[in-house]
Amino acid sequence: MADDSELVRRLASLGGLPQVLLDRPDWLAALLPVVRDDLLLCEGAGGVDRTPLPIPLHTFAGADDRLVTVPEVREWSLYSTRDSETVDVPGGHFFIREQETAFLDRLSDVVSRYVDIVDLMGMDLVGAPVD
Repeated sequence: MADDSELVRRLASLGGLPQVLLDRPDWLAALLPVVRDDLLLCEGAGGVDRTPLPIPLHTFAGADDRLVTVPEVREWSLYSTRDSETVDVPGGHFFIREQETAFLDRLSDVVSRYVDIVDLMGMDLVGAPVD
């Protein structure tokens, strides 16, 4: 794995480090172990059960992401036996921060579809009957 300076350079090039962190080496030093742990988790995810789930999957992808492309995100549909959708949102790998309003609007659209269905079924969002 890259040393700290290389990791910081790579994250910054993807837009993943706000300037306030780059200006505060003490904060950055506290963050880097967490980032490294996240990366190790991603590397070690190969042995998980990949049986498709019987639920629709809704994924979001940054249209300009140089790390994970929209077609790569679409591949998550392989892990569902139901209809799935990938929504491309303006921005790069950290589109949630770059285009927060656009992302939240699209996410709200997806969630509202399920709220309507759950209401019709007389259940709450975790599947418990509503009194």
